[in-house]
Amino acid sequence: MKTLAYILFFLSIPFAYAQHDHSHEPSDAVVKLPDAKDQVEWPLLAKLDLKSKSADKTLVERLKKPLTLNGFAIPLDFDKKVVDKFLFVPFVPTCMHVPPPAENQLIHVMTKKPIKVDDLMYPLQISGSVDLDLKQTNDVYFNMKASNIKVAR
Repeated sequence: MKTLAYILFFLSIPFAYAQHDHSHEPSDAVVKLPDAKDQVEWPLLAKLDLKSKSADKTLVERLKKPLTLNGFAIPLDFDKKVVDKFLFVPFVPTCMHVPPPAENQLIHVMTKKPIKVDDLMYPLQISGSVDLDLKQTNDVYFNMKASNIKVAR
């Protein structure tokens, strides 16, 4: 009986989702942040080889200067109104069935000033310095000290 209840529940999810008004929800396909002059794309970070834990020379050289990336925040530590530590990822994992990005596509971000939790549902453009720590044991090799955060609304 419990199995039948689970099946009926999961079958109802697509119907409930379809009935919901999604017109106010942001989408990375709709919202485009303007490129910054120090803008980099996520494939640059993929030049960190996860098997050998070695970084491509291009990546190492680029990380010596501040950079700007567009992406989405996943809060790590926040109160009810603000967050100052989060993971920055290239896309929003839309449900628990979507695998997370690879470790070379995760950035642990610490902000100088906390940002509003409400802003995290929108795409962000973050500028700052990124450090590569290959000795990490928590599967996040990139750490960023954000100096500027823009929210796309």
